[in-house]
Amino acid sequence: MNFKSLELVFNNAKLLTYKYVAVLSTLPYGSKPELRIHMQEDFDIALKEYKKRYGNNLKHAFANVQIVDAKSGNSLAEFEPLLEQYENKQENKQSE
Repeated sequence: MNFKSLELVFNNAKLLTYKYVAVLSTLPYGSKPELRIHMQEDFDIALKEYKKRYGNNLKHAFANVQIVDAKSGNSLAEFEPLLEQYENKQENKQSE
C-alpha cells in the first residue's frame, strides 16, 4: 500500500457515500496494530492530515508508525476482518 492507494480508499468512500474509512497502522510500542475509524464528514480532513504526516510509503515522518491497510464501509463490523487478516499475516511471518 502507498499513499495513492490510501487516497483512492478515501475518494471511493466519498464517491460511494460510505459512512466510514478505517486505517490500520503499526505502532512502535506493541504487537497489536491501531485501527482508526474516520467518519464520512471527516474524510477530507483525515486525508489532508495523513498527507502532512506520512510519506508515499505511508511511514510517519516523525514517528515509527506505518499505515499498512485501509478500507471503507458502512458498518463498524466490516473492519474486524481487516484486523484479523493483519494478525494472520503476522503469525504466518513468525512461523516461517
